Amino acid sequence: GVTLSFVVWLFASPAFAQDAREGFVGVGRVGFVFAGGGEAETECDGDCGLFADSDEDYDDESGAMLGMDFMGHVNENLRLGGGLMFFPATEIDFDDGGDYDAGSDLATQFIIEGVFDVSPTVALAVRGQVGAMFLFPDDDLEDDVEAIDDACTGAALESDVNEGPYVGFTFGGGGGAMGRT
Repeated sequence: GVTLSFVVWLFASPAFAQDAREGFVGVGRVGFVFAGGGEAETECDGDCGLFADSDEDYDDESGAMLGMDFMGHVNENLRLGGGLMFFPATEIDFDDGGDYDAGSDLATQFIIEGVFDVSPTVALAVRGQVGAMFLFPDDDLEDDVEAIDDACTGAALESDVNEGPYVGFTFGGGGGAMGRT
């Protein structure tokens, strides 16, 4: 999904001059998801007499996001680090109708960010990020997992229902401006 973030600088260098960019930077973020989607997949390996594999498109309707990044300056124009993003309520809207509360997401990411001065008091930042995303089931998804497990047990099927957390791949990019306060 696409996330709009509001950045709070925790402990950044007070000057934007290139020779002042050194050490570590911590960045807190608060934001919300305003676009995105994907494909939900139901898979069964083994004796699946009750279930068939299926795929269904959805739109991401998640709300708030909290994030934290820690980066170190490699030089005056490049910083590397890691970050976390937490989505407390992951909600999706299936294309064939119906809202679905899946649980919460936690993303761990590697970050590379370029910082470029455009004036003595303003710098632009361009970033790329890649990592893993973990979905922790709750609400509707947790209910569905329990129902599938109960159905398999009741039908005497030999099954191993994945109860999560579910792991996926995430990547993204962004840009922003920094100014002296």
